[in-house]
Amino acid sequence: KSMIEAAMETGHPRVHFHVADMAEVSGEYDLIFSKASLQFSGDQIEMTKKLYKCLRPGGQLVAQVPSMNNPFFQILESASRIEPYANVLEDNVDFFPPLTPQGYSQ
Repeated sequence: KSMIEAAMETGHPRVHFHVADMAEVSGEYDLIFSKASLQFSGDQIEMTKKLYKCLRPGGQLVAQVPSMNNPFFQILESASRIEPYANVLEDNVDFFPPLTPQGYSQ
């Protein structure tokens, strides 16, 4: 059973899941969750911009990529220090070092 199938079985009335190819995402969302997939997009900068445009006001983009050396982290960290992005990303971007394999297994 996939994680999405298991989550859908919770049946929470205010939670709806939409599984899609990132390149084809459209609409408005309160939360976009991307686990270990942004690093595979052809242009991570453009994909991140596209995902942010799909967020409703106050919405959140939660993205996990496997390495702090990944260009996505480097771009986001750099953007969080310059305007106009610094104002938007302020207090909304946290950078955590990757865990060890043992840490992920816990």
